[in-house]
Amino acid sequence: MKSASMGDLALSFRTNQLNTKLKTDLENLTVELSTGRKTEIAASVKGDLNPLISLERSLATIDSFSVANTEAALFASTLQASLEMAQDIATEMGQTLLGVNNTPETNAVQAASKDARMRFDSVVAGLNTQVTGRYVLGGTATDRPPLASADDIMASLSAAVTASGAVTADDVQTVVVAWFDTPGGGFETDAYLGSTTDLTPFRISDDEVAEMPLRADDQAIRDLLKGFAMASLVLTGVPGGDVNEQTSLLVKAGEDVFGASGTMSVARASLGATEARINTAAVRNSSEQAAMQLAYLEITSADPFETAAKLESVQLQLEALYTLTARAGNLSLVDYLR
Repeated sequence: MKSASMGDLALSFRTNQLNTKLKTDLENLTVELSTGRKTEIAASVKGDLNPLISLERSLATIDSFSVANTEAALFASTLQASLEMAQDIATEMGQTLLGVNNTPETNAVQAASKDARMRFDSVVAGLNTQVTGRYVLGGTATDRPPLASADDIMASLSAAVTASGAVTADDVQTVVVAWFDTPGGGFETDAYLGSTTDLTPFRISDDEVAEMPLRADDQAIRDLLKGFAMASLVLTGVPGGDVNEQTSLLVKAGEDVFGASGTMSVARASLGATEARINTAAVRNSSEQAAMQLAYLEITSADPFETAAKLESVQLQLEALYTLTARAGNLSLVDYLR
C-alpha cells in the first residue's frame, strides 16, 4: 500500500503557516498576560458584541453625567458660599443700622453710613463671584459679572435721588424702591448686567436635572442691595443733611437689610436641597458605574492562570516546530531513502 506524502513546497508552506499562527498566538497571549485583557474579544463572546457595545455606551453616558455632577456641585457650592457671605454681612449690618436709632448724632450716623458703603462693595464683589470662568448669578450670561460695580450703582442711584428733589427719609426711600423694583428702572438698566434667562439646568442623571434659577436680579438680592445702597446715600448728604432724617433713613435701610437676610435664608435652603439632589445623583451614578465596569471586566478580562497555561503550551509547540524544522533541514538524500 502506497503512503501519501507532502511535497517540499507544500510542506514549507504548511510549516510557515503554522509558525505564523503560533507566533501570533504567542504575541496575543503575552499581551493578555501583561494587560489582563483579552485580545480576541469577539471570539470570546462568539461574535455577539451587543452586550459589550451596550455597556460601553452606558459607561460613556455615566461618564458625562459624572462631569456634569462635578460641575453642578462646584457651581452650587460656589453660589451657596456667595449667598452665605452676603447674608452674614447683611445680618451684622442690619444690627448696626438699627442701633443708630439709639444714638442719633452726626458722627454715629456718618460712621454707620460709611460702614454700609464699604460693606456694599464687599457684597457686590461677592455676588459677582465666578467658578471655572463662569459667573454664577447672571443666568445664561456667564461670561460677564452680573452686577455693575458698587461705585457705578451708587452713581446712578444718587443721580436719581438728586433729580427727584427728595428731602425726607420717606421721599428718599420711595425713590430708592422705585429705582430698584420698577421693571425697566434704574436697577435693570444700570445695575444688573446679566441675562433675564435662567442658566440651563445641569443634566445629572438619565431622568434628573439640577436647576440653578437664582440670579442677581431676583427680589431677594434686590432687597439686600437696596438696604445697603439706601444706607450708603447718607454719606452724600441725603436727605437734606438733617441728622434726624438721616437716622430715619438708616433705620429704614436696616429693616430692609434684615428682611432681605431672612428672604436669603429661603433661597439658600432651596439651593441646599439642590446640592443634596446633586450629591444623591452622584452617589447613584457612581454605584451604577461600578456595576457596569464589573460586568465589562467579566467580558473583557483574561484569566491569568488560564492565559499562562496557554502561553506555556504555545511556547512548547513553537519549540517543537523549530526542532522538527531544524531536523528536516539537516536530512540528506541517503537519510531520506533509508
